[in-house]
Amino acid sequence: TLAIEGRFEEAIPWIDRMLAFAPDDVDALRLAATVHRYAGNPERTRDLLARAAEVSDAKVEPAAVPSPRSPALY
Repeated sequence: TLAIEGRFEEAIPWIDRMLAFAPDDVDALRLAATVHRYAGNPERTRDLLARAAEVSDAKVEPAAVPSPRSPALY
């Protein structure tokens, strides 16, 4: 791919299309952040990483996270 070849500026339009298709895909957001980082776009990188964190937090079910006192941890 373009990103693997180090052609980050060329990869941005493809990354934007990918995000248009899957805006809540954490892996896509992280890949986009990486491409923008190496393309020299720090603000966009921060925005994408913040969105990835927001999306991943929204997908965590409170019941799926054990309590610190949960017997499952001992």
